[in-house]
Amino acid sequence: MSFRSCAGGSQIPKLARRTSMPSSIYIHSKTFSSRLGAKAGPNIIIVGGGPSGYFTSIQLSSYLREHFPRISPTITILESTSKPLRKVLISGGGRCNLLPDTRKPASALLLGYPLGRGRKELISPTSESAGVTPARVLGWFNENGVETKIEEDGRTFPITDDSGTVRDALEGARHREGVGLKKGVTIDEVKMDEVTGLYEVKGARRWGDGKVNFEASADAVVIATGSSQKGWDVARGLGIEVVKPVPSLFTLRLAECGGGGVLEGLQGVSVERAEVRIIPGASPAKGKGRSQKEELSQVGPILITHVGISGPAALKTSAYGARVLAEEGYKGYVEIDWCPDVGWADVEGKLAEWKVKEGRKKFNNHSPFASVPRRLWSNVASSSTSGSDKLWSEVTNKELGLAAASLKRMRLKVEGKNTNKSEFTTAGGVDTKGLEGGKFRVKGADGGKKKKMKSVGLGGEEEGGLEEKDVSEAVPRSLQQPRVWVVGEANNIDGITGGWNFLNCWTSGWVAGRDIGEWVVENW
Repeated sequence: MSFRSCAGGSQIPKLARRTSMPSSIYIHSKTFSSRLGAKAGPNIIIVGGGPSGYFTSIQLSSYLREHFPRISPTITILESTSKPLRKVLISGGGRCNLLPDTRKPASALLLGYPLGRGRKELISPTSESAGVTPARVLGWFNENGVETKIEEDGRTFPITDDSGTVRDALEGARHREGVGLKKGVTIDEVKMDEVTGLYEVKGARRWGDGKVNFEASADAVVIATGSSQKGWDVARGLGIEVVKPVPSLFTLRLAECGGGGVLEGLQGVSVERAEVRIIPGASPAKGKGRSQKEELSQVGPILITHVGISGPAALKTSAYGARVLAEEGYKGYVEIDWCPDVGWADVEGKLAEWKVKEGRKKFNNHSPFASVPRRLWSNVASSSTSGSDKLWSEVTNKELGLAAASLKRMRLKVEGKNTNKSEFTTAGGVDTKGLEGGKFRVKGADGGKKKKMKSVGLGGEEEGGLEEKDVSEAVPRSLQQPRVWVVGEANNIDGITGGWNFLNCWTSGWVAGRDIGEWVVENW
């Protein structure tokens, strides 16, 4: 049931069934208190019913209920679709890749975010001093009925392998906390009313087969719209700077998958461990990838498709190179090392050994490396020799050298990108420099001192130290609009595939909810 407030705080209920479509729906800022005997607090509207919007509302209500139960704000989530938490439901092929490997320290997990898009920006929120560590986030889900498992590749899933388990936990917590939800509401504008000091939230709501105008007043607003252009338009309308979004986590189209190329006919072939290195730009010798501070390369599984390459290694590399690849029009080169755990000299030595030991076998029918599938080896061998029927003993040393080069540094021309249907992420969004503190606002810092964090790489190797400000809290509140918070993927923060984007949603939602709670206490 929707409602309209009258003077004095009383409500006139609207009938759930109507004989005609209303011209508009309006929600006033002062509504009834959801906690019996509690003082009515502010009206807080969360635009977006995705993971970050839900988590913000839950943590906000939980914080106030635990610490200041006499204050009861009205918290309402506005979701544009009829199915909130859609991304949760389809993530990980319907299993929900909830988090990366939370057994690793936060400093290691932050390496899963590109520089300028989360790696340093999330240091403070995920620190022990801020209190919202990845392990604590996992603990919240465990406490709310989501038993989890960490798979061999480090991804965390519910033990049920059913994303509905995560959805049910979030929905259950929302209901328990008394957070409202309105579906089918698309917000076009949020504007400050200079007279009342309230934010006027305007848009449209589906009503039967049509739409009606939607208006609401709010004391505070949370933008939790994910990678949505409408959400960024709302932010821009509030004077909040937005970094132009470009695709991230995409597959690469390669010329050599057709036209007699070395990968032609190999669709469906997968390699469990290979290294993908992207060199953006028209010339491989002058590619921007060589001069970047971080190498555009990743080691992991690769899947060859009918038009290019996919799989975790390709997707992760595309995330790190999303911005520079966009600048180059998704043109450049990719180098693949099909044997990343074997040195170049060892590859050459193995090929020379087989030339002697396996001389009577056909060169293109027998791979010397168990990690290289037979079909892939056959194409490599055929492209390295002058004849397809050569025996190992007939292959020249020059041809062996060409085969070794194809295995260790196969250079392929990138002709564009394809959308990866199982992942939908952008690089871009609200500029985190416009959030208080330049990254996330730092509260209670001890003189802004910095200390080195020992950092372990994603693969377990030691990396350089990341810096952590000595803080007690860090939150994503807007500098331009101090009663507007921006959470989740609406910010210019995105990570590689494997749970990093959800980690950003849970972390930013938690710290924002807590900060809004403190703001409520200070002002009510």
